[in-house]
Amino acid sequence: MSRVKDWLVELTATRLTEPGRLEGRRIVVDNLDRQAARLEFTLSVAVLSDQLQLLLSTWRAVEEAIGLEASNPLVFHRPPRDLLTVIPQAPMGQVLGFQDRRDDEDHDRAPMGELRFFRCEGVGRWALTHLVGLFADAGTPPANVLLMSGTSWAGTSARYHLDVPVAAVLEPKAEDVAAVAKSRCELLPIYEESAARRAITVSGRYGEDRARALAALVRGLARPRQDGKSLLERHRDRLEPGRRRVLLLTGSYQEARAVALTLAGVRPGWDGQVRYLIPDDEEFADTWGGPLPLRRGDVAEFSDTGAWILVAPLLAIERGHNILNEDNTAALGAVYFLVRPHPRPDDLTYVAQRINQWAATQIGGLLPAVQPEKRETLLTCGAAFRTAGHRRWRHLLHQKLAYSAVSR
Repeated sequence: MSRVKDWLVELTATRLTEPGRLEGRRIVVDNLDRQAARLEFTLSVAVLSDQLQLLLSTWRAVEEAIGLEASNPLVFHRPPRDLLTVIPQAPMGQVLGFQDRRDDEDHDRAPMGELRFFRCEGVGRWALTHLVGLFADAGTPPANVLLMSGTSWAGTSARYHLDVPVAAVLEPKAEDVAAVAKSRCELLPIYEESAARRAITVSGRYGEDRARALAALVRGLARPRQDGKSLLERHRDRLEPGRRRVLLLTGSYQEARAVALTLAGVRPGWDGQVRYLIPDDEEFADTWGGPLPLRRGDVAEFSDTGAWILVAPLLAIERGHNILNEDNTAALGAVYFLVRPHPRPDDLTYVAQRINQWAATQIGGLLPAVQPEKRETLLTCGAAFRTAGHRRWRHLLHQKLAYSAVSR
C-alpha cells in the first residue's frame, strides 16, 4: 500500500493550471491511510472484474474437464444460446457488480466481511410470460403454455406477481376452506426472567444481543411451568391427533441450529424429538447427544422422523413443501414465528426483481419512460431507455427496505 500512498501524495501535490503546465501545490488529504487502502481495493476489484468476466464467459467450455459441471449453475450458466435473441437485455445494461457484505453474527468467521459478486443480464420473466408467441410464425403454431402458481396474482409484488390475466382458478375443496377458516393467529409474548419483566424481542437486534434474545425466547417457550409442561407442550396437546407437531421459524440456518441446541439444553428429555433444517449441500456435523439435522430436500419426510418439533428458516420452506402425515393431511398443527420476517436491507435479489418487473412493464407498454422526442430513431430510443433504466436501477439501490416505508 506504500506505493499507492506515495502516488496519492504526488497526485494531490500538483494541479493542472493551464493546458500542458503543472504548478506545484500542497493539498492535505484527510486520512491518507484509509484513502490509500480504498484506492488499492478499488483497483484490485477492477482487475478481478475483468478476470471474473472471462471466467463466467468460458465456464461451459471447462466445467466438465475440471469436474465442476454441477457447481452453482445459476451463477455460472447463462441462458441457452437459442434463447439469447428473445430475452430482452437488462434495462440498465449487463451488470457485473460487487458487494462488500458484513454480518454481525458472522464476525468471528469473517471479521472483514465478504466480497460477493452479482450479475444481471436479461429480463427472463418477459420471455416466460411471452413464451406462447416467441417462436410462432406462419408455418409454426404457437406453443401451448400453462403457467400455474399459488401466488401468481399478487398485485404489485416484484417476487410473486405474474402479470398475466388469470384464465382459470382451481377452487379448493369446501372442507379445506373451512379448515383454514378455523385457524387462528395470536400474539404470544414471552417475558424476561429479570425484575423488569419486559417482553422479549428478537427482530431488530444484531450479533450477540440478538442471539441472547432468541435463546431467552426459546427458553421461555420450552421451560416447564407449574404443571410440569411447557407452553410448547400445552399447545401441542391441544392439537388434533396426527397433527401434534410444531414448526419454529427463524431467520437463518444458523439460527435454526442455535434454537435446536437451546431446546436440547433446556429439555434434555426431548432427545430425538427436535429436528433442525440444514441446506442440502451441507455436511452432517457431529450430533452425538444433541438434536438431529434434517436436510431441506428431506423436509417432506419430517413426520416419519418421530420428532414433534421442527426448527427451520422461514424462506427455506415458505412454499413448495408438503409435510404430510399418515392420513395425507398436514402433519404440522402450529407454527411459531420466532422472528419477524423481513428482507435484508442489502439483499440485491429484491432489487433485481424490481428492475425486471419495471422492464417488463416498459416493454409491454411501448416504453412509456422514453420521451416522445427521443423516439425518432431506434438508436435514440434505445439510448434513452438505457438511461432511464440506469436511473431506475440507481434509485432502487438507494431505496429503503423497511416496514415503515410500506404504504398502508
